[in-house]
Amino acid sequence: MKCIILSILLLSPCLVSAQDEILDDVQKILTDLKDTSLAIQVLRAAVSEDNSNWTYLYNLGLLYHQTGRSAQALPYFEQAIRLDSIRVQPMYYIGNYYFEKGDMERATRFYSLYLSGDVDNREIRYKRAEAWMSLKDYYSAISDWSYLIDLEQSADLFFNRGLSRLALNDLEGSALDFEKVIALDEEYINAYYYLGLSYYQSYLYKKAENQWKQVLKIDDEITNAHYQLAILYLKKKKKSKACVHLLRAYEQGWQPADDTETELLEYCKGK
Repeated sequence: MKCIILSILLLSPCLVSAQDEILDDVQKILTDLKDTSLAIQVLRAAVSEDNSNWTYLYNLGLLYHQTGRSAQALPYFEQAIRLDSIRVQPMYYIGNYYFEKGDMERATRFYSLYLSGDVDNREIRYKRAEAWMSLKDYYSAISDWSYLIDLEQSADLFFNRGLSRLALNDLEGSALDFEKVIALDEEYINAYYYLGLSYYQSYLYKKAENQWKQVLKIDDEITNAHYQLAILYLKKKKKSKACVHLLRAYEQGWQPADDTETELLEYCKGK
């Protein structure tokens, strides 16, 4: 059975000229025989016969990708793009390859090419936004988060846009996003924490205090919230309250970052 399918795929003149039928036959091998090694053998031979066939190249790359060999898939996807840059499917896999490797510049380039043909693909736009954030291109990230929010209002999307706005010191915008997160999900603990940061940097100290207290109400083991409250109480000249939270942070693993914090910790320990 395998030999018959193999000979048909490689030698039939009518199938060589009918790319969709070739693709269907390869998919049948995967579905009926569940033999990816045979399918790869078939397509490698097909590419050797005709290395200008987009369907052969794309599907061989896809098979390598599906069997965990993304690096081997890459040249076939790239060759497919050189043959036809309109069909965007290879850009999806190349973008993901570079994203997983941490090469965010290349990832965003291929994600952008992919989105030119599939503009509403949420998965790729989300990944591109994450890549923009990794590159500290927060304006581009905000653009993608906003596009996704227009498609679906979710707590995660507002939270990520809030982080991007906070990184740009857009304190009003970030606060609005974190408030929206909490309206959608009252247990979204990180939203309270970063809303506190937005308020604190806006000199809204009472509001910041309330947010960090809410964090600790949900989970008293959030070290950063204890630390931020300690800093806030010091600013308000409430050393006793500051020490309570600084010591809790210390118990949870916080370590002083400079001489001033070391002196403060020693003071609190001595009280």
